Amino acid sequence: MTRQAPKPSALKRIVLGGVLGVAIAGGLIWVGARFDQDTRQIWRTDGYGMIFDLTGPMATVYEQSGPYCLQTMRFPALKPVLRYGKGGTITTSKDQLRLDVAGDYGPIRASVIDSLPTACTSPTARDPETVFEMIWHAMNEHYAFFDLYDVDWQDRYATYRPQVTAATTDDALFSVVTEMLTGLEDGHLFLNTQGGRFSPEISPEWIKDKPAIKAVLGQMELTDVDGAGLSYGWLPDQVGYIRLKNMTIKSLSPIHAAGKAEQAMSKVLAALEGAQGIVLDNRWNPGGSDDISLAYAGFFAAETRPAFSKETRIGDHIGGPTGGHTGDHSQDRYGPRTNVSLMPSITPGFTGPVVLLNSGFTASAAEIFTMAMQDMPNVTVMGEATSGAHSDILDRALPNGWSLGLSHQRYYAADGKIYESVGLSPDLPRAFDRDGFTKGVDTLLNEAQALLSPKS
Repeated sequence: MTRQAPKPSALKRIVLGGVLGVAIAGGLIWVGARFDQDTRQIWRTDGYGMIFDLTGPMATVYEQSGPYCLQTMRFPALKPVLRYGKGGTITTSKDQLRLDVAGDYGPIRASVIDSLPTACTSPTARDPETVFEMIWHAMNEHYAFFDLYDVDWQDRYATYRPQVTAATTDDALFSVVTEMLTGLEDGHLFLNTQGGRFSPEISPEWIKDKPAIKAVLGQMELTDVDGAGLSYGWLPDQVGYIRLKNMTIKSLSPIHAAGKAEQAMSKVLAALEGAQGIVLDNRWNPGGSDDISLAYAGFFAAETRPAFSKETRIGDHIGGPTGGHTGDHSQDRYGPRTNVSLMPSITPGFTGPVVLLNSGFTASAAEIFTMAMQDMPNVTVMGEATSGAHSDILDRALPNGWSLGLSHQRYYAADGKIYESVGLSPDLPRAFDRDGFTKGVDTLLNEAQALLSPKS
């Protein structure tokens, strides 16, 4: 049950989603396919630390961290490539650009700059000191939760920077950086290397019981939905059961993912027609994309209702570690808050009684699903508090082939509160029953089924 990085940012989907887009572009002769004249400029994003050079036939993406700049992607500068291959739509007004990405909520905004920064016009050094500096600056400019975890990031620089020299090996650099990140107990913060992955997240202790848990789960007779992280079946007394394994969908284009998710859940509910109630088992769900979460949640909503809101940290504190920031991250700026509503599904849903099961492993977009579901009058949430990792992940490439993922957004539940780190609390708190799984019994599922069974 090792959790993977569950919730890539919009920028990662744009940067990495190129195969389909390039295939489309290969034979493309469409009128108006190129970006218009107002778009063919150089843009710096507000937050995100990105620069888009759209002046030529190939769009070039750069990532900036303090005084450093790294080219990360090139793709044909054509609107259909961005739209169908990468799920993005660009609109411009005067010297402002807006990028909307399928699966994300809240636009990425950028402003025109006259030319590329000097650092972006030459190769970036690969030495350990440069890699360390880029990691530190990326965190300093974008990470949203230093104060939450009571970490003095300036002090971390003073402690760990002297330990890195030009002669530092990769293994030693990895050790230094992981020590520097320790204490930020965030499942959306991680360092990927050619040899492995590190996150300072602290996982639930019961994760060690994976074999016993898998044995119990494997006893259930479930039907999988092709291309979706859904399985379904029946519990006693005509109670339906849906296991949400992840919030991802196989789709040729990101713009079709939410529609595919709706088709998948519609199929599940058709198969569970006549259910007296439904158990939604979200305990083993590491996340995925928010649009998939809302597509699923819409099938259980009787009316439009607030789901969540979010805001992105603006990386305005750039420069050296002592010259560009006071160290008081409580004063960091954030962009405009985007309010997101849950819409009822167009196709028939289920508005009968629902029990939603969560655990300390429930994370990311699985928690966004919980935000959308928890205040519905027909929904009871049972189990443990969720993981508390809500932000999209801002991915930063590093010149030695490593990559850094970090939380750069603050999510607010419908009550206006932030539940980062602490997680979303259940209506009916239940500790994870390790002994039950060891004995071959899922006591929480049995209790949920009993709650939904018709009373004689």
